[in-house]
Amino acid sequence: MLSSQLLEMIEKNSRHMAAAWREGIKGSPYSKTYQRFADAELERRARDVYDNLGRWLDRDTTMDEIGASYLAVGCRRYQEGFPLCEVQYGLYYTKKVLWDHLLSQGLLTNALEMFQALDLFLRLQNFFDLASFYIIRGWLREMAHKMEGAGGAGRDGLKDLFPAGSFALEFNPERY
Repeated sequence: MLSSQLLEMIEKNSRHMAAAWREGIKGSPYSKTYQRFADAELERRARDVYDNLGRWLDRDTTMDEIGASYLAVGCRRYQEGFPLCEVQYGLYYTKKVLWDHLLSQGLLTNALEMFQALDLFLRLQNFFDLASFYIIRGWLREMAHKMEGAGGAGRDGLKDLFPAGSFALEFNPERY
């Protein structure tokens, strides 16, 4: 079955995909915070996602387990000073590397495999969408805790609460 082939491909190639993810993240203008981390740490983070995906495809992981895992990721990324949009870009790029690798491996070679790929595609999308949802929830939870501790937020408070790069337009003191 295609899912088992994908699972095997992920297990065999997680290091290669993690290295490709690191290279892309290191070269992107959308991932400045990630670029502060050592290569080995970046690759470890990417492999964690691919390992979680492998467990999800193998159906050994429940939605609640994925939720708890990625809620914690969102909390950690906020504590590390990541803008939320950058965390989302990192997850997007993880999926892009996976699909690029999947297509380069030639797993989809006939009509039956393309039909089976629809189920696989939906499962992959569900995994990444669920991970995204819980990352955002965890990130926002950490932000709310910080806001609560700060007792409100003016311009300076917002600069403290939101990491640089959180907004499409950064704070302009003359416009605020």
